[in-house]
Order: sequence, then C-alpha cells, then structure tokens
Amino acid sequence: MKIDPHSLSWQLLKSVLSIYFAITLLVTLTQMGIEYMSTRKAIADELASVESTFAPALTTALWELNSEQLEALHRGIVDLPNISGMRLVDAGGHTLINDTTEQAIGGQVTHTFKLYHHFSGEDVFLADVSFQTSGNVVFERLRIGFQMIMISALIKSTALTMLFLWAFRRHLGAPLRQLTEAVTAIDLDSLGKKWRLDLQQTQSNELTQLEDAFNRMLKRLEEERIAHYAALREINKGLEQQVAERTCDLQQANQRLEQLVRTDPLTGVANRRQFMEQAHLEIQRARRDGTPLSVLMMDLDHFKHINDTWGHAAGDLVLRNFSTLVADPSRATDLLARLGGEEFALLLPNTGLEGAIEVALRIRQRVRDQSVDTGCGQIHYSISIGAALLAPGESTYEPMLKRADAALYQAKETGRDRVVAESLMVVERQ
Repeated sequence: MKIDPHSLSWQLLKSVLSIYFAITLLVTLTQMGIEYMSTRKAIADELASVESTFAPALTTALWELNSEQLEALHRGIVDLPNISGMRLVDAGGHTLINDTTEQAIGGQVTHTFKLYHHFSGEDVFLADVSFQTSGNVVFERLRIGFQMIMISALIKSTALTMLFLWAFRRHLGAPLRQLTEAVTAIDLDSLGKKWRLDLQQTQSNELTQLEDAFNRMLKRLEEERIAHYAALREINKGLEQQVAERTCDLQQANQRLEQLVRTDPLTGVANRRQFMEQAHLEIQRARRDGTPLSVLMMDLDHFKHINDTWGHAAGDLVLRNFSTLVADPSRATDLLARLGGEEFALLLPNTGLEGAIEVALRIRQRVRDQSVDTGCGQIHYSISIGAALLAPGESTYEPMLKRADAALYQAKETGRDRVVAESLMVVERQ
C-alpha cells in the first residue's frame, strides 16, 4: 500500500514510533535484563555461602553414617528463606535426599558442590550436593527491581504522552478544533438551513475526505428527517392513546386488586388484614380525640353441625346471611370483618361498652328472628358475642381483642346464644 508522506496518519505514526523505540523498548528491556542477571548472581552467592556453612556438618554426618543428623541438617537447610530444595547423591550413586523440582528454564537457581572427607592423607569423595532456589524466590527478589522498572516505565509513558500531545496539537489539533466547532453548530432542526461543513483545508487529506462524506450524510439526514418526523408524529399520537388506555386499565386493575386483598371473597365484608389496619387507625383516633372505642367478637354457634348436616354450600349461605344481617344496619364508621371460619368482629368507633352491648343484643335478636332458606329446608342458627372496650393507655388492638375473645369464650361456656362483656357479665336482655 502506497503511503502519502503528507497524510496526517503518517505524520502521527512517525512520531509515535520514534518515541516508542527510543524510550520504551530500549530502556525497559535493558533494565529488566540487568536486574534479572544481578538478582540471580546475588542468589548464587548466597547459596555458596550456605555451602561454606553446612558443608563440614554434612561431611561429618555422611562419614559417620548418622542419618538423624543428616535429616536434621536437611530440615535446617530447606528452612532457610532462600532455599526451596536440596539434593544429595552419595558416592555409590544413591539418592539420599531429593526434594528439588524441575521448573522452567531460567526460573530456579541451582548451586552444586562435592563433599570430601580427609582420611589417612587422602580426600575421600562422599557425595554430590545441590541447593535449589525456586523461581518464586527469584521473582520475589525481583519485585523491588521491577517496581523501579515500573517507575521508569511511568516516566517513559509520561514522556511519550507529552510528545504525542505535542505531535497531535501540531498536526491534528487545529483542524480537529475546526471540525468540532462546525459539528457543534449543526443540529437536526437547522439541517435545512445550514447543512454544509467547511473545514477550510488547503490540501487534500483525510479531513477533506471526512468533510465531503459528512456533507453528503447531512443532506441525506435532512431528507430523511422530514419524512421521519411526519411518521413519528403519527406514531406518538397512537402511543399516547395506548398509554392513556393502559393507564386507565391499570388503575382499574389496581383498585380491583386492592379490593380483593382487603375483602373476604365469600361474604364481601372486610378480611382480617383490613380489620387489623383499621383497628390500628381507630385506636390512634380514639387516643387523639379522647373518644371510646369498642369491639365485638362474634362466633356462629354449632357451625360445624350446620356444615355436617346441611353441607358446606348451606354453611356458606349462613355466613353470607349473617354478614348481611350485621352490615346492613351498621353505621358507615363501623367495620365488620370475617377473621376466619365462622368468627367475625365488629369495630365500633365512638361507642362505649354499654353502647356495644346494645348493638350486640340487636344483632343477636336479628339472628333469632330469621332463618336461612337452603332450598331443602330452613336453617335456624344462633350467635355468641363477646364485647370489650379500649382501656386507657392502650396503644395496640391486641389487648382489647384478647379481652373480647375471652368474653366470647365465656358466652360459649355459659350456654351460647348470648352476649358477654369483658367484665364477664352475661347479658340476658330480651
């Protein structure tokens, strides 16, 4: 490929190559090589020093065939921080000790020497000994040297960056500033009025090619923009309509879901969750305003017998019948809830214990005065009711419900079909 000596890329490439080869490659490789060789020589000198220290003791242990002493010396040698393995081969070629490892070439450092014992005027050969330093130890020693090399590389990188910026500013800075200013001044809304880009180049280069390509692109964009804006307006109009419809559907679904979460599906009255939340709010209101708050715990008598005798469908009719009897005459501020099974609760704001008893008596009488038509016969049932009043100082509903439940239990124990207040007084008003 022919290279244009006047092109911006070639001028930038010459600057980068000269900086890279002059500073980074030469200095870094030279320093790393010197540091590596210096470290290996230092470790080799240390191994030779270990030889001079332990050679007499090793010679004595081998001559006296003292294996325990030999093993102790072996452990002491390999415990040295610069020795990772030792190999000892006796005069007969038998390997007595060998915990050295084979590693990549240039990694470990090995120092080998021979042991002789002077006996009867002669030097008797005893063994070949090798001390080995692993590559890990070598490279750990190189860490400081490498840190210096990294600092040097950082200096070189900084110099490279500065020189590169100099070259960039000289050969590309001014033209690119012109390009940036021209492009910044152009937006989609002004394409029809100003769609020509002029970088004011006096000779042909990459920037003039970019200028021509960019002007052609701007012209196509203006043509497509007009068509796309018209289509986009239609799409937005349809999307806005869809969003409005989906929002309405979502709101309705949320309302239905909220109703399902807070309503007993069989009777249509509040469930336990809504009752507990409303009870908490009413207690706060009663404490703030200084008004009484009562609760009735109600349980259908012998409901299991109704289910067993008439069937669960008839039992469901009885539950719905009772819910209607209680809910219809209740005040808007009262809250009837089905807590579970045949157990109901009625929350009575602004109502003292006497008022709650009167409400309970009316409910009991309404149940007595009617029956449930199952299609196969009439079901007469009764109700037991326990009443309780929020005590001074109480900030939660649990104590009040517990007392009302205890009164309900007393009503069950004393014959059912009756009202009992939390004082355990059975009310038998007719």
